Amino acid sequence: MSTGLECDIVGLSDGRWFYMLESPSCPSGAWDWRAEDPSVGGPFTSEDAAFDGLRKKHANPGGYQSFEISVEEAIADATLKENIECALGTELAFPPLPETPVQVAHVLVETGKFSYGGQSMMTSPQEDGRMLIDFTSSMGANADILHSAQVSCMRDAASIVVEIEREAGQPDETFENITSDIIGRAKRIYPEEMVVLNFRDAEKDIDTPSL
Repeated sequence: MSTGLECDIVGLSDGRWFYMLESPSCPSGAWDWRAEDPSVGGPFTSEDAAFDGLRKKHANPGGYQSFEISVEEAIADATLKENIECALGTELAFPPLPETPVQVAHVLVETGKFSYGGQSMMTSPQEDGRMLIDFTSSMGANADILHSAQVSCMRDAASIVVEIEREAGQPDETFENITSDIIGRAKRIYPEEMVVLNFRDAEKDIDTPSL
């Protein structure tokens, strides 16, 4: 018989896998069960190995959520970072500085729907690694897209260059809230690195999927 406890199997971009299992003593309705002294284990070499490790020490939870993220994203999530470090028995370290620029927009721009200062927007990843920002008329499912922009965040050994490619006519002030969030997140995740912010007008309207 399964316990019905929450369970996450987490894979890091460097190939390490971990499990987190809700504590039986976790308060009912807790805001985040991961912050309530869960059982953790790892690192393992694969998702299957992580679940096998879980089953050897704990009763079957009845299912689990599995996902993969970058090491940087794990570090940005304080609760997840703490749990992984508990499993490791040491600090979760940053990846080495890249020899050539790498795209980290997916780390610095969260995916989802947000409202900043009365501005509604939706962010989503693109195939090239950049993030798409759609400014919408509301937070509703059928909201109209007013205008769009693309965000690139290239990290190298010297700095992180954040470039906002916007449709013609959009003033810099339109992006004040989200760029502040990106820069703040960059300074939390990469505290030793300089952040450079640039704006560029798109040569044509930015394609965006239907809501």
